[in-house]
Amino acid sequence: MNKPLNFWKLPGYKPGQNIVCKVVAIEKDGYRVQIPKDNLPGFLLSKQKIKVGEEILAEFVRLDKNRVFLHPRLSGAEVNFTNKIETKQEDWQEQFKKGVRNVNIASEQSQFEIAFMTFAENKPQASKFRRAIDWISSPIEGKLPSPIKVSDNDLGWLINNLEGGMHTGCIKVFSEEVKSRSAALIYRGRVIGCIYGNKTLTEADSTEGSLQKLMKDLSLTDTTVVIYDLPEELILAMSALFVGEQLNRTDENDSQTYFDYIVGWLKEKEQTACIALSLPTKSGEYLGEYLGFVYKGKFIGSFSIESQKHFADISPMFNLIEKNPQTLVQVSILPAENTSKPWFGHSLNMCLRHLNNNLQ
Repeated sequence: MNKPLNFWKLPGYKPGQNIVCKVVAIEKDGYRVQIPKDNLPGFLLSKQKIKVGEEILAEFVRLDKNRVFLHPRLSGAEVNFTNKIETKQEDWQEQFKKGVRNVNIASEQSQFEIAFMTFAENKPQASKFRRAIDWISSPIEGKLPSPIKVSDNDLGWLINNLEGGMHTGCIKVFSEEVKSRSAALIYRGRVIGCIYGNKTLTEADSTEGSLQKLMKDLSLTDTTVVIYDLPEELILAMSALFVGEQLNRTDENDSQTYFDYIVGWLKEKEQTACIALSLPTKSGEYLGEYLGFVYKGKFIGSFSIESQKHFADISPMFNLIEKNPQTLVQVSILPAENTSKPWFGHSLNMCLRHLNNNLQ
């Protein structure tokens, strides 16, 4: 068994970096590899046919427990997943000379990225919230960490810290220059939900659109950020609001009856989900009050949007419905297959590169 690797002790490694690796053995979904430069163990995710002993050019993704997680970088050894046609295998030096990928060759990474952006398009919700980021869970302890001024730090380092370190939690971004507030849910270094708001926006944008605005704000001199950890189970449950499937009600039951039923159903089906409770306003819209988090059928707590407090159970949600029969109950479920892909979520480094290219 390989010893656990420390990301910060890896010399010069960062997401997206080109790395030469040597195939050592075939494994499920890919190959066990060795990185000759630093004699590090790794895993290469690939469906292509590669011979043991062959050296190829790969891309650093992240640390995966006790080894480096890689992905094929250039087109010579890749498979056209659209037409299922394999291309001729080439020496990695020749691949590098050719530069970027052949546009006719679609890599596994790009396929996953495109797929994620497709299902991450957030549908408009019936509920509205006091501020754009109010309903993004605060730290379990309740108190936000001290803010960091981005201009006092290196943005690239900050992004690598989150993505390369496989951070799971939340980043909240505040910009006085454009009067914006935004927040992103991060699961193992990748963004799986994002919301952005300021006074000029009348409707919530998609996760992708919100993330682009958030990244742009990070380039402003007065921007501050707050970063904190959250349990993986809570992050996945909350992500159902962004990348899950909202249940459409066809019953005519009152809110209490429906809530009791859905609680039992989620437990029986061992679902991962987020339940949102909202109260009607005089204008006819609904204002979010509580979020309930379910992970594989188990309720792991609730969150008050108004007080920004966590509760160990969902009794406050029962109390709200009991006192307010008109409460709107919305349920979003996270399909298990959404988290099974290695490219689940948006890459922060790719977003940063996209931002830098647009600013040039």
